[in-house]
Amino acid sequence: MKILPLHQIKNPKSIILDWDNTIVQSRHVLRKTIIDLADEIGFPHEKIKKSELFSHSFNRPVVEAFPELFEDKWQEAWKHYVRIMKKNRFQMMKLIEGALEFINLLSEDKIPMAIVSNKEEEFLHEEVKHFSIYDKFYNVISSGNNSKPNPEAAYRAFSPHLIPESEYDDCIWFIGDSSVDIECANNSKCAGILVGDTNYLNSNFHGKTGFIFKNFYELISFYKSLKN
Repeated sequence: MKILPLHQIKNPKSIILDWDNTIVQSRHVLRKTIIDLADEIGFPHEKIKKSELFSHSFNRPVVEAFPELFEDKWQEAWKHYVRIMKKNRFQMMKLIEGALEFINLLSEDKIPMAIVSNKEEEFLHEEVKHFSIYDKFYNVISSGNNSKPNPEAAYRAFSPHLIPESEYDDCIWFIGDSSVDIECANNSKCAGILVGDTNYLNSNFHGKTGFIFKNFYELISFYKSLKN
C-alpha cells in the first residue's frame, strides 16, 4: 500500500465508516462463535482455525465462507452460527476507543455519515441500534450483491439523493481497517483512511493508496486541525 502524506487529505463533505473492527471490536466475537459452533456440531477445531474465518485479513461476508468450510452441511451450520452469534455478540462486542467521540464530533459538525459493511443485514442493523448510534447515520449499508470492494457499496451510502455517484471524490472519507475498505475507497474515488493496527499490512494492500492513523484519537486531532 502506498501511504499518502496527511497534507493531501481534504476537508470531508461526508464520511463512510466500516463497522467491524473499525467502530466495534468484533474479531474475537467471530472467532469465539465459530469455535462454539464447531463444538456444537462436532467439527474439528483444527480445520476451523486454519480457515479464512480466523485470518486477521478476513473481510468478506461470513456466510460466503461457509460452503467451502462446511461443504454440503453449510446451510445447517449457518443456522447454528446465527443463533450462537446472536447470543454471543452483545456480551462481548465493544466500541473501539475513540470511535464514539469521533462519531459525535462529526454529528455536531453536521457531517453526513454512513456505515458500509460486508456484514449480513440480519446482524448489522441490530448491532448499530444496540449501541444507540443508528440515528447518527444517513445510511447503514450491509452486504449484498454489490459488497465491498465493489464501488457500488460506497455509492449506495449517499447516492442518489445526497451525493450523486458522479460527485464522489476525495472529499468523501472512507474509513476502515482492512484492504477491502481501502480498495473500495479507491474504486469509488473516495479518500481511503486506515485506522488501527497496521502491523498486518501485507500483499492484500498491494497497489492501493490511502492514509493511516494509529487510532481514532489521532484522527480526531487531525480532523480538528483541518477546521482551524
